Amino acid sequence: MKYPLAQIGLVSLTCLSSFMMPLTASAQTPTGKQTGTVTLTVLKAKALSKFDRSIPFSKKGRPDFYVLTKVNTQRGHTVSLKRNNQNNPTFNHKLTSRIPENNLVEYTIRLKESDAGRDDTADINPVRRRNNLEVIYDANARAVFMPNGRRLGRLGETITVQGDSKSRRASITFKLELNTR
Repeated sequence: MKYPLAQIGLVSLTCLSSFMMPLTASAQTPTGKQTGTVTLTVLKAKALSKFDRSIPFSKKGRPDFYVLTKVNTQRGHTVSLKRNNQNNPTFNHKLTSRIPENNLVEYTIRLKESDAGRDDTADINPVRRRNNLEVIYDANARAVFMPNGRRLGRLGETITVQGDSKSRRASITFKLELNTR
């Protein structure tokens, strides 16, 4: 008598779980090809350590920052205007890219400090021994990640990241925005 009752309970549980499967699947983030473009806007930078030798009674010892940006779907890079002798320059530098088939847009942001001769690279990456910031926008999750999987923020949020070295350390503030057509 107990055996048939157990079979009915098992069949009922199996039917119930197969019925609930579509409900849980439909509540997840939709996948598939996302359309439109994503715009990276580098808003500002901030020097967190010294870059140039100070000159007394002058602003000439402050950094001369400019930004280099690159995206996976475009060859080459774009360069912002150089901001002379500013510890906290504002850039509003934009780079727009289409969302590729895999829904992942990879950006590289490089903060450079102009010098006579060779330019210095500022450390804006929180990962040890990495200076350039690499970020990935996942169109399905609508979130921004580092290559190591660390989530930095969501689409539309202003994100600030700073480097971890003792010298040539800076922070960078940026955001990503979706443009749909």
